[in-house]
Amino acid sequence: MKKLILSQDIDTKLFEYLMLISPSEEVSRKVSEVKSIFSETYGCKHAAQLVPHLTMINFLQQESAEFRLINCFEKFTQYVAPFSIELNGFGEFAPHTIYLKLAETQPVIDLVKDLRSKFQRILKISEQLKPNYTLKPHLTIARQLTPEQFETIWPTYKKEHFSESFLAKEMILIRREVDPFTRKSTGKYKIVHHFPFLGKQREAQLAMAF
Repeated sequence: MKKLILSQDIDTKLFEYLMLISPSEEVSRKVSEVKSIFSETYGCKHAAQLVPHLTMINFLQQESAEFRLINCFEKFTQYVAPFSIELNGFGEFAPHTIYLKLAETQPVIDLVKDLRSKFQRILKISEQLKPNYTLKPHLTIARQLTPEQFETIWPTYKKEHFSESFLAKEMILIRREVDPFTRKSTGKYKIVHHFPFLGKQREAQLAMAF
């Protein structure tokens, strides 16, 4: 394993951050019902533990950088307009994950690419620790399945109907502390900040600088 290289003082706490979009309360409730079935019927222990969300960025960053990042993300989302997301049917990353598909992925992909173009430099700690951007957006139902669980569940759920839509009005930053050497988590995720999509004129964003 490569050694962790931090750009600042080693005593600074290190966190794993996720930037995500959460479904509406009603859609989250319906997704959680499906996740409970996976947990209780099929023994997928991680399913019920995962709060419904779509991940856009996963990155490591030192706590000392958080205030600046929040300011930058707030500037960014001023120029993002709310948009509709439709969940339609189930997909898989065989043999370990089953998820809900998006009927149209391009709006989320475009947002992720925009985030990458603006934040790639400031989110990177080192050449070994770069942010991960999700260019195959999906909403995970169950992950870390065993091959046996996957073979039992997937033949049923690949035919199962699920169709719900919601308006994406914001993105949410969450974090959990990790060990700076092993990068293993030492706590649970907690919400850091909400970033509402304000939909200001796009042209004004061209002048934005971090």
